[in-house]
Amino acid sequence: MNKALLKGAISLSIDLSFAILASFLALYLRLGNAILDLPIELILSQAFVMCVAALVANVFFQINLDVWSFFNIYYIIKYVKYSTLVVFLYTVGLFLINRLEMLPRSVIFINWILLILCAALPRLLYRMLRDNNFKISNLMNVHSIYKEPVIIIGLGKSAERFIQEMRSETAVYRIVGIVDKKSNKGRVLLGVPILGDFKDLETIIESLTNKKSRPIRILVSPDADSFNNLQAIIEKANELAIPLSRLPMLTELAHNLGNGISIQPIAIEDLLRRSQRALNNKCISDSINSKNILITGAGGSIGSEIVRQIASFGAAKVGILDNSEFLLYEIEQEIKSKCPELYVIPYLIDIRDEKALAAVFEEFVPDIVFHAAALKHVPLLEIHKIEAVKTNVFGTINLLRLAKKYSVKRFIFISTDKAVEPLSFMGMTKRFAEICCQAFATKSLDVSIVRFGNVLGSNGSVVPLFEKQIKGGGPVTVTHPEATRYFMTIPEAVGLVLQSASLKENKGGAHVFVLDMGESISILELARRMIQLAGLKPDVDVAIQFTGLRPGEKIHEKLISSDASLQSTSHPDILLSNVPSTNLAILERHLKKINEIYIANEFNALIDLVVDIVKRVDNNTTLQ
Repeated sequence: MNKALLKGAISLSIDLSFAILASFLALYLRLGNAILDLPIELILSQAFVMCVAALVANVFFQINLDVWSFFNIYYIIKYVKYSTLVVFLYTVGLFLINRLEMLPRSVIFINWILLILCAALPRLLYRMLRDNNFKISNLMNVHSIYKEPVIIIGLGKSAERFIQEMRSETAVYRIVGIVDKKSNKGRVLLGVPILGDFKDLETIIESLTNKKSRPIRILVSPDADSFNNLQAIIEKANELAIPLSRLPMLTELAHNLGNGISIQPIAIEDLLRRSQRALNNKCISDSINSKNILITGAGGSIGSEIVRQIASFGAAKVGILDNSEFLLYEIEQEIKSKCPELYVIPYLIDIRDEKALAAVFEEFVPDIVFHAAALKHVPLLEIHKIEAVKTNVFGTINLLRLAKKYSVKRFIFISTDKAVEPLSFMGMTKRFAEICCQAFATKSLDVSIVRFGNVLGSNGSVVPLFEKQIKGGGPVTVTHPEATRYFMTIPEAVGLVLQSASLKENKGGAHVFVLDMGESISILELARRMIQLAGLKPDVDVAIQFTGLRPGEKIHEKLISSDASLQSTSHPDILLSNVPSTNLAILERHLKKINEIYIANEFNALIDLVVDIVKRVDNNTTLQ
């Protein structure tokens, strides 16, 4: 038997059983033990009439097709109507049989109350058992003014909440159907029919079009199983020429959802998403609470997200440092608006300026430093190599010296996969900075070096570039057809950075942590998906052009070197890597030489020395 029919039959059986029970209970509540004095024929006939009345009303209101998992106030109103019809049919039926002789009239009213309870309570209890976060507030909002037709793919809490919101007076959408797994076909969610599964989408749209209810948009529920087939849904929506969006997650829902603002476009993050990384927030909070936290590069993509996430963990005060006036102002205003109680101090300073940095450390006295400031654009830094040295090397050394001088307890350095067997000069400078971090670490100064790949949507990354090219009509430029990169969302990466800084393994000395980035992703495939997200066809509407690898670029990036190994940590998504290092005393001699060459303006020699030191350390060749 079809699963939907089976569920409907079970639901109908339960409703009829409760209706018969209600008829007996109503008599007992009214008559008490006097019920035993009634003729058995009267008791059985009224029960039979009640069963028939309930069956007719159930079929009329399709009570048995309701999805119990999404019980709310909409259903209660429906069950009041259902119970009213049952009692009306019950009264008429008994009147025709025996003109209601020997039956107290109050039994009819008691029956009505009991029928409502018998229909609603089992469903309420079922949902409460399935949903520990169930709240009575979820039962509210039952207005039914609809406008533009839309269809939802996937059953989930976001879909349920959205349907509720669309009953408000300000709603702009009329939900004409739901597409979900085949076993739910024929059932009803809050009055909205489940029309079939994804394979039937084209037929469903055709049927709705014939009924003059063709949806103007397809909405995907982000917390449903169907979201895992998002790529196929995008392709099908493009074939049907219907715009595709996703419903907001519960955390994104706004009070004014009815105006459509909160419906989200499908983003590349949605296509590449993995299961949510579980964080030990207590562990993070314990490491940050009541501490003075200094964040460099606080206006950048990673730095600003570090500021946002740290703001919720009870820091004593937060120092935000950046050399961009605009970016520093932006993050300062955002945090002050969202967390007015947080003590935030902005520092408009370049990390190259050692004296200005020293004044910051003197005033702020940080307990923890998150060092996210860096120059990172690979091709650009192949041209401006000395600038990469000034920021990525000298800036990091300035911070490490001051961290040691002012007894900073923990120093977290944001590194990159490009520091692994570096080919680009940017990668060389980041690896050199790693070497410095390792050398400066002591028992009293814990140093965490956190490596990860590209972050989606970061400043200067490939995703914003592709978006701009697609909006301009193309072509979308891909360096190499086989190029791959690791990707992670900014909040996901920063959450793991904070977690790595709080791990029990991160005690005393330097540790190189590698974030689990999942599988590397083809840049060509990324380009194709982004074109499809825009509702266009790759190589038809928007051309893809291969430009060749730029200076310093690799076809594939790696998170660890060929001869390195990874160890597990107390967090499954954070791994510990063994990375070659050198002694501080030896390194200091080379840093002195680097400084002398820099002062003498011998920049080519300086660049060669940085590269030489990195290669020697990574090859385990002793530095002299």
